[in-house]
Amino acid sequence: MKRLVYSLVLMISVGLALQAQRIQRSDEDRLELNQWHPGKVTLREGRVVEGKINFNYVIDMIRVQSEGKLNTFNHKQILEFEVFKEEENRTVYYKSLNLPIGHKIYEVVGEDEEKALLVTTIIDREAQTEYTNLGFYSPRYRYNALPPTPGTPGTRTYTVSRKAESFYFIRNTGKIDQIGTIVITRQNSRGQLKSTIKKKKLIKILKEYDPHIETYLETNNIDLKRRKELIQAILSVMNNG
Repeated sequence: MKRLVYSLVLMISVGLALQAQRIQRSDEDRLELNQWHPGKVTLREGRVVEGKINFNYVIDMIRVQSEGKLNTFNHKQILEFEVFKEEENRTVYYKSLNLPIGHKIYEVVGEDEEKALLVTTIIDREAQTEYTNLGFYSPRYRYNALPPTPGTPGTRTYTVSRKAESFYFIRNTGKIDQIGTIVITRQNSRGQLKSTIKKKKLIKILKEYDPHIETYLETNNIDLKRRKELIQAILSVMNNG
């Protein structure tokens, strides 16, 4: 009997461990933490290392696989690095900057002598509720019924973590404007889940450099909730300013 109990406990433990590994891999895939891209990094000491680069934006560190060796560098050791993302067909540039909004690694989308567009990658966490038992709530039979309150029997509340990007417009005067955040999901055909980008706020920020930015947004039917179109609008001002 003891052997049977021990075997059952062992099987359950192994099953839970495997499930935890699957969840971890799923989270890493969703957050894009396990991606490697060819590129090169310039360290503050002046050394340049080329190879396959993995950027972990959660802890602000990169790993570089080069000539059979694996090196790890934190944001204080890095001056800048670039990678080629084949899935997006573009080269992405990053710099480690000590700014009032944080000393960390920023993606530099565009810059000139007066201004720059920076992007930080973060995790967006959202609580979601799943209705596991709809026996007492069925829109088909109870049109006036309300969904059960999270935490009540028949519900399961959990947290979903997704990759998100915050956009910053900075000037050489030191002024920094946070444009907003876009939550990215590769499962969504539009490439984005939700956004805090406000049209009026963006126009106010960019009007200093282009008084016709509002007309540009309307004429080109720019959807500011989409990363590519948001960047297109901002870079149009930077290139003309």
